[in-house]
Amino acid sequence: MCLFFVLSSYLITELLLRENEATGAIHLKEFYVRRVLRIWPLYFGFIALCILLGWFYPPWRLDWMRVAGFVFLAGNWYTGAFGYTSNPISPLWSVSLEEQFYLLWPWLARCGRRVTIALAAATLPFSMAMLVWLASQGADSDAAVWTNSFVQFLFFGCGALLCFALRRSSLSRSPWRAGVLVTGGALCWFIAEAVTQIKAKGGQPGAMQLCEGYVLVAAGSCLLLLGFLSLPASAVPKPLAYLGKISYGLYVYHELCIYLSRRLFATVDHGFTLAAIVSLAATIGMAILSYELYERRFLKLKERFTFVPSRAA
Repeated sequence: MCLFFVLSSYLITELLLRENEATGAIHLKEFYVRRVLRIWPLYFGFIALCILLGWFYPPWRLDWMRVAGFVFLAGNWYTGAFGYTSNPISPLWSVSLEEQFYLLWPWLARCGRRVTIALAAATLPFSMAMLVWLASQGADSDAAVWTNSFVQFLFFGCGALLCFALRRSSLSRSPWRAGVLVTGGALCWFIAEAVTQIKAKGGQPGAMQLCEGYVLVAAGSCLLLLGFLSLPASAVPKPLAYLGKISYGLYVYHELCIYLSRRLFATVDHGFTLAAIVSLAATIGMAILSYELYERRFLKLKERFTFVPSRAA
């Protein structure tokens, strides 16, 4: 999740900078239209599906306050206050948070390079201060802390800073370099999870523990992104590149597919393994169908409002 936030910020910042260089301005209306066409059709379509599933399956029934939170792009705040739901809508809290970033960042990017860099850099001390305050309140690290916008903005800030840093230098592409960076990033993540345990369910880590853990996650996310960017284009197989195109659908549908697969194989020998295989295949299948039959219709409209095309996945 944090890697996705870093990547999203990196890409959006790069596209905004390129648009400004190519046209002399950042076009806010077109930016928001592009984001709406990319995010909202699947986001709100899946919310509607989850509401419908709740009507037929009582354990997934959603209270209307939670629905309102997600509809008004505040699903992360509702989740932080009242916890997760068993309904497959639960992972969409991160989409709400990402939309909050999209709402703010283009306006800030228009303030100029120095101001934008300073604001991105300010996310680190600001997020650390928020973590200290949440720890003093005994906040649950798995919900109240993890879904907090002011905490997660740290990763958006890292992505933006990485974008500015890489624009001033050429990144050498090498499988060996990529391997070292990815290994380092994975190690940071492992330490954050195993040692600091910042996402332990029901946990209440201290302020120092939280700050150390989130810094490690941020460092790991940046190293992983640098590792992927260091891969030569020829080293990325076409099927893997295609998975990058449908990654939004993979994320949206994965929990629904996992739950259904586990229910299907609950009483079967080696059911956990079978459920994992089937859920993976089902998630990819649903994401492909969603992308090809539904999302692409809106992506074609999105091209009309694009000044600087993004690189192919």
